[in-house]
Amino acid sequence: DLLSANWEVRYNVPSPGASSLNYATIYSRGIQAFNYGGDSIREDYNLGAYVVFSNLWGAQLIGTVRPEFTNDRLTRGGPLASRPADWQFSSYLATNRTKRLSATLSMAGRSEFESPGASAGREWTFTFRPRIEYRPTDALTLTFEPDWVRAYNSDLFRGTEAAAPGTPGSIDGLLYRFLDYRQESLDLGVRVDWAFSPDFTLQVVAVPKVDALEFGEVRALGAARTYDLVPYAGDGGQLADYTRLSLRGNAVLRWEWRPGSAFFFVWQQIRDERADEFGGLGVLDDLPDVFGGELTNVFLVKASYWFGL
Repeated sequence: DLLSANWEVRYNVPSPGASSLNYATIYSRGIQAFNYGGDSIREDYNLGAYVVFSNLWGAQLIGTVRPEFTNDRLTRGGPLASRPADWQFSSYLATNRTKRLSATLSMAGRSEFESPGASAGREWTFTFRPRIEYRPTDALTLTFEPDWVRAYNSDLFRGTEAAAPGTPGSIDGLLYRFLDYRQESLDLGVRVDWAFSPDFTLQVVAVPKVDALEFGEVRALGAARTYDLVPYAGDGGQLADYTRLSLRGNAVLRWEWRPGSAFFFVWQQIRDERADEFGGLGVLDDLPDVFGGELTNVFLVKASYWFGL
């Protein structure tokens, strides 16, 4: 149920006049999509630029605008709704990756423009992702990849229920319920890649993570083909605030005992639970509790053999 057209215009500058630049490109992209009913269900327009400096640092900035369009998925098969217009950006700055120590700083964000019919307020998201990589030797790489996200969403679908005639938000005798929530998440990814030899390697990845969700009011879609979320008078669809604590750890020892054939020994450690009490969206305070959860260990042995037919 999708017909889409995409376009891109790009201008490359392989030898910029500035002595501080090695390469630059400016581009614009767009997409227009319709369902088979002829409703416009996606429309994006963006403008971006990417440059490489003479010291081999790189940078990119992309801005995107999405006009209001029809949302044919919001009610899970119910009436069509609309999607408010929004804007987005993404950017990063990276140092010279050929150096022993390198870093990348990425940021992205999204916010709706004013939406007069959405009593829940404008949705927004902000993501911050720094990355540091250190290679003390050619055989060893240490990587630190934290990821921090904060967001507000107003349309978590919570199902339908029958409604009496005249009930605010009733559409063909049903209420389509949605819940708004605020979210903050933080994970501190750590990775070690160690090559003892070209045929014998060790990879270790650990990702402690905290997710906090604070739920707000339940609302109902006021009318078809709108994004008007009106107050809901019932008591269904509510969710309790919670903080989720998790730890994912993997260690993979790989031995290529003959070309194309390898032996793997994998150790996975998992901790996953909810905090006893919800302490708000300050996830940094909850991070130490990640290491105190119930522990599950998984050990896996795998072998592959290449048949040279």
